[in-house]
Amino acid sequence: MAFTQEEIINIYKKRAKNFDVSSKFYKLVGFNDEKYRKKTVECLKLSKGDSVVEIGCGTGLNFPILLDEIGKNGNIIGLDISVDMLEQAKKKIQVFSWNNVNVHEKNAMEFDYTKVAGVISTLAFTLIPEYEELIKKISKELPKNKKFVIMDLKLSESLPYWMMKFLVLFARPFGVTLDLANKKPYKSMQKYFKHIQMEEYFFGILYICVAWNE
Repeated sequence: MAFTQEEIINIYKKRAKNFDVSSKFYKLVGFNDEKYRKKTVECLKLSKGDSVVEIGCGTGLNFPILLDEIGKNGNIIGLDISVDMLEQAKKKIQVFSWNNVNVHEKNAMEFDYTKVAGVISTLAFTLIPEYEELIKKISKELPKNKKFVIMDLKLSESLPYWMMKFLVLFARPFGVTLDLANKKPYKSMQKYFKHIQMEEYFFGILYICVAWNE
């Protein structure tokens, strides 16, 4: 059974301080999340000076990758409901003097996406209860030809179910359950956007889906 939103907040409250180190735990099963994060950012097709929103930004693991794309004149707006994860992100912002990165403890449904050049979410979107409503909102507000990219987990069609259950045990400490992996935001993206491109990785457990309107 999937965790409630309150339980998710409590999970990340406990893990916030050591999240960056513990996230490397994925590599024990051969999952290089940094490689896939870079692929996801590349799909945004950002330019120098662009503004980008990250939904579920957590401790800011994607910020250096995004900054390489948008440069000093661009802007990153990070949204997350975990104040503890955002505290870690704020420490990075201060240490690295990222003056063009701002984070907010805010529900993504409350944000206005009309003035940004891209929206990204990595390993966080299925944790949002109203994810379909959010996809619909983004489809209406995101400027034409600007990309919305999700990288998340899914049930594999090539691996046996017992193996999926075993692999989910590794991700459970981060709030991942089989219920969440069975959610399909990419189906909602197909429903509300005119164009989508999707690639699967790591035996079909991971996907990166890009959506945009003309």
